[in-house]
Amino acid sequence: MNCLLVSDAESQKAAASLHVNRGSLRDPKEINGLAHFCEHMLFLGTKKFPEENHYSKFISSHGGSKNAATGEDYTYYYFDIKNDHFDEALDIFSQFFKEPLFTESATEREMNAVDSEFTKNRSREARRLIQIEKSIITKPGCVLNRFSTGNLATLNVPNIREHLLKFYAENYSSNVMSLSLVGNHSLDALESFATNHFSSIEDKNLDPIDYSNEEIFTHENGLGHFVYIVPQKNNRNLKIVWPGLKEHKSHWRSKPFVYLSGVIGHEGKNSLLSELIK
Repeated sequence: MNCLLVSDAESQKAAASLHVNRGSLRDPKEINGLAHFCEHMLFLGTKKFPEENHYSKFISSHGGSKNAATGEDYTYYYFDIKNDHFDEALDIFSQFFKEPLFTESATEREMNAVDSEFTKNRSREARRLIQIEKSIITKPGCVLNRFSTGNLATLNVPNIREHLLKFYAENYSSNVMSLSLVGNHSLDALESFATNHFSSIEDKNLDPIDYSNEEIFTHENGLGHFVYIVPQKNNRNLKIVWPGLKEHKSHWRSKPFVYLSGVIGHEGKNSLLSELIK
């Protein structure tokens, strides 16, 4: 597991984030939203701390906040808390990645929570646009042509808990995780926290996943097309997408796309935008 430690003597709070290099693209085709559902279920009790709300109660009662998010090829979990309670919070947090319970009693209720999130997103213009891109503009049957949030219609399948356990077992491993810890503690103390709480997470030696050769957009579906979308509000927006630009994550130090977007996004005189407005 990669680990980044940040010691800041003036930090008013401590914080942690754990990134898993697996996301909704790992959903089984017949169970869209399983990765997102797994994210929800991890919060709801572990073998060491079985009470469903123990983590949430502990974080909130000590001046902190927490959340998580599921993307296409990643899922991350994070929280902040008063510095004095960081060690104990990390003990609770790390259990998600060791021995989660995935209790049957929480399964049905949390499917409804995912469904409520889906219902809320239906009125959000940006989320509607993302799903139209995935459902209509991408190549049918491709890895991106799916519904990543999930709802009751996609998750309410026979033996959903068994599918959830299988997904967790096949995708959560220390060798595809990265951890960041920040606090007013010394680097030695932060290193001790990381070692004590996270070194026992199982390393399943999972292979990295390369999506670069996946065919996502074709001329039959998306490339060279205008797609007109009726908004829910009285908005007029233009979005231009260039899929298939060269992979850029490995160039994180130089960020070449920042320069490109700066040229395209410049709003001054004689800019591309000024010509578009004309």
